[in-house]
Parts: sequence; C-alpha cells; structure tokens
Amino acid sequence: MARRKEWEAYGFKCLVLDSPFQSFNGYVALTKKHPCYGLDYDDIPVTVHGGLTYADYGGEEIKEEGVLWENPELYWIGFDTAHLGDWVGYAPERGGKRWTIEMVAEETEQLAKQLQMIQNGEQAKREPTEEESKTLLNNFKTALHELEGVSIPFNIIQDHLIPLREWVDKYDG
Repeated sequence: MARRKEWEAYGFKCLVLDSPFQSFNGYVALTKKHPCYGLDYDDIPVTVHGGLTYADYGGEEIKEEGVLWENPELYWIGFDTAHLGDWVGYAPERGGKRWTIEMVAEETEQLAKQLQMIQNGEQAKREPTEEESKTLLNNFKTALHELEGVSIPFNIIQDHLIPLREWVDKYDG
C-alpha cells in the first residue's frame, strides 16, 4: 500500500504521495478563485524544493492513488523529491538527502502558505526550515572567516560584507 498523507493547511487541500522513484511528492489543490488556477507550474511564483514539477486538474498520478478529492474543479500543483542530491529508491547507491513523509509535508505546507500569500495579494516568500537556517548560517560564517585578511574593495565591504556580518551576529545567538 502506498504511503500518503492528506490534510488541509492555510485553507488548501494538501497531499503527499509515494512516487514511482520511491521518494515522495507534495501537492496542493487550488480552486477556480485562486489567481494561479490553471497556470503552468513555471508561471507560479513560489519557491519549493526543486521547483514546481506538476500542475494538472487531478492528473493520472493523483487519480491512480485513489485519493483525489471528489472535485474535478481542483487544480493540483506539486513538487517532487527525486532531484540531483536527493535519495531515490531505484538508485540508493547515489546517496543524497532522504526525504521523509513528514519533511515533504512540511515543504508542502510552506507551498500552501505561499499560495495563501498570493491569494491575499502579497508576494510569496518561503520561510527556511530550521535545518536550512543552520546550514545557511554556517555557510555564511565559513565565508566570512575565509575572507579575513583578504584585500576587498570598500564598496563590497560596505554593501555586502557588513550587512552579512550583522545578519550572522544577529542569528548566531
């Protein structure tokens, strides 16, 4: 039996399904009143792992699972976790990040939150997960450390490095 999770978040139906690659896909359903309803996934201004890779009116991927909500007017958009750098079951030797159903559900909720922002006329922005924030902070700290003692033009220091140092100091607790 396929693993899946169905729930509602930010006013949207959400769904996580097993993929043919033995990883997970995350989906959010839009109704006709949403401004992104019917758009190609490349035209939907959201940020999600690997970018959006699916947009359809409940296409075969979802229908085959038997979990499509009984509403043919829903427009489903989604993403997958089988990109370069992700673990996939058909090639476990390649390694990579192994997404759990909970991690994909969290990413799907981030997608739903961005879609709610768009519906409210706001610009969509994705909040980084705690893991992503820690990685970003460590990368910034490493970069700043490696730049110590390097001759850098003043405008680069003023415009980029000072704000970066302030950001690292603020979030480094």
